[in-house]
Amino acid sequence: MGTALGMSRQNYYRQRQRRQRRELQEEVVLAWTKEERQVQPKLGARKLLHRMKEQRCSFTPGRDRYLALLKRRDMLVSYEKSAPKTTNSYHRLPVFTNRLKATEVTAPNQAWVCDMTYIKTRTDFAYLFLLSDR
Repeated sequence: MGTALGMSRQNYYRQRQRRQRRELQEEVVLAWTKEERQVQPKLGARKLLHRMKEQRCSFTPGRDRYLALLKRRDMLVSYEKSAPKTTNSYHRLPVFTNRLKATEVTAPNQAWVCDMTYIKTRTDFAYLFLLSDR
């Protein structure tokens, strides 16, 4: 039997035993994960793995193996996109003072102000630019 597969009989049974042990461990990990997800359905894989280590489960896989297992079983949590980042306050560009604050505007088209924001749509978002005279 073993020579037909290109390996010794001892190696064949050792591999079979490892595969059975791994499948059993994966079932234990998946059962634990399903229990935790019933309590907190949006808990991510890394936090679940951290909790598994804290609770000292009988078997704790490594991060990559756990993520691969959840991906194979389609159990990874997908997150919604957060709002777009329209402001970056931590840049190295110069910040200019508001010179219009101290200026008295007496006629139209003497000073212009603008602002930019975003509007959320059903599927995405759109930028809105506002420009007006003060």
